[in-house]
Amino acid sequence: MTAFEDLKTQWGKQEIKAPPKEGYKAILEKVSSIKKKQKITNVILAITVGILLAFFMYIAAYNHSMTAFGLAVMITALVIRILLEVLSTKKLNMLELDAEASLYKKNVNLYYQERKTIHFIWTPVLILAYILGFVLLLPSFKENLSYGFFLYIIISFPIIMIVLGTFIYQQIANELNIIKELKQ
Repeated sequence: MTAFEDLKTQWGKQEIKAPPKEGYKAILEKVSSIKKKQKITNVILAITVGILLAFFMYIAAYNHSMTAFGLAVMITALVIRILLEVLSTKKLNMLELDAEASLYKKNVNLYYQERKTIHFIWTPVLILAYILGFVLLLPSFKENLSYGFFLYIIISFPIIMIVLGTFIYQQIANELNIIKELKQ
């Protein structure tokens, strides 16, 4: 076989990707879905930051350095996550859906790589920082709460983190699948 025939054979074996059934409209809906989920995430995180700030003021955490540091770590982790989502949403808005196919594909690929960095590097680091902040609060909880409520917090926190972690994992997988579809 000649090099040309090899190349021709390999070309013929390539998977033919069908265009989306509803084309442009389907792409718009998927991008819109991603934006909506990012906004919901930011609202939930902002509400959590508000609750933590209210808690910070309510217990006068500024008078206790360990408690203040723990709350500051938790709040900082959430604020960083919100900023990452806002920046990511801006980048998603900058995607030109009507651009030339190769440019569109290149930009979606870059966006996909950035989302993977956020999900697989930043998210675990921020979750660990959040957990660290919570752990730093435990002496304050033990000192100021009843034994029963403190025990409830100790038992429920790992359960909540497992449930939340599973939910976050599913959301990440769904989002990355949608972006993968947009790359095609």
